[in-house]
Amino acid sequence: MSNMKLKFRKETAKLVEYLGLDAIATYFDIGKFVDKPFLIQTGMSNLSYELNTTKGYYICKIFPSLDLKQMQNDAIIHSQLSVAGIDSPKYMFGPNEEYVYYNQLFVAVVYNRIGGINIPKIDADYCYSMGRVLALFHGHVSKLAHKKIALLNQNWVINKWSLIRSKDMPFVDSLLLAYTKGRTLFEDNLTTGIVHGDFHEGNILVDEHMHSRIVGVLDFERSEKNVLIVDLARTALGICRGVNEDVIDPLLFKALFLGYNSVRKLNENEVKNMEKALIYAAGIGGLWLICYGIDPLPLATQLLSRAESIIADGGFKEIIERNSTS
Repeated sequence: MSNMKLKFRKETAKLVEYLGLDAIATYFDIGKFVDKPFLIQTGMSNLSYELNTTKGYYICKIFPSLDLKQMQNDAIIHSQLSVAGIDSPKYMFGPNEEYVYYNQLFVAVVYNRIGGINIPKIDADYCYSMGRVLALFHGHVSKLAHKKIALLNQNWVINKWSLIRSKDMPFVDSLLLAYTKGRTLFEDNLTTGIVHGDFHEGNILVDEHMHSRIVGVLDFERSEKNVLIVDLARTALGICRGVNEDVIDPLLFKALFLGYNSVRKLNENEVKNMEKALIYAAGIGGLWLICYGIDPLPLATQLLSRAESIIADGGFKEIIERNSTS
């Protein structure tokens, strides 16, 4: 992570604790605090607080600067997911129907808290549900308010080339090789659409009593138009890890793909290119970690190891091809 982002997180957390969130609560007219606001998450460049007020439960996200285009993308994704019966954050309006609170040091948004928890332990039923909901996302989210280049976009590496080459770390060349090898899939006329880009257990809420039931999807900062199977590959590398986190658990991997295929069946061309998608997702994901991660090397190397492990597994092709349209 950059020093600027670390500084923002540390200094803003202290500032919010000192000033309190009363001004934000007043701005959005969400009532008086019943309990002290609770810091629930520190993202790569934002802070999230849970607010319990006289009018209900809310989440407040605080950012170093305003990205209005991203917030407009969030809003249009929310409306499209609602059609599929999938809940996601819906920003509250303040005065003049503006959903952003400004001061000189940060900006903030507030939304009603979505009931649910992050899953404590990943299993096959959860991976099946993840595959199913990701396919629903691909099927229902068809447009954004603004075009963007996010993490999984092949042009991200081109745009960040100087930053990547400035990182004096081992394994960068291996990640670049994986990216280069995998990106040939973009030459093969694969199905494209709006991808989530960061579909993992930290951005998914499940029913507290039924962990296979997904009740909410969060964080659309990396959503963009891209090849759909790259999003599926990125998800597999993130959630299908084994007890040994250097490898993919074939049972979890199979469950994810069966869930996805239950909604949207992979076509023959997608099946043929899935190996490249896994290598590409590992390479570009690892490069992003090298650029912005707090302790990037272990996870960056794990991503590539996971991709290689499932590709080397004897049942890989059978898992991918099952229930495809081929």
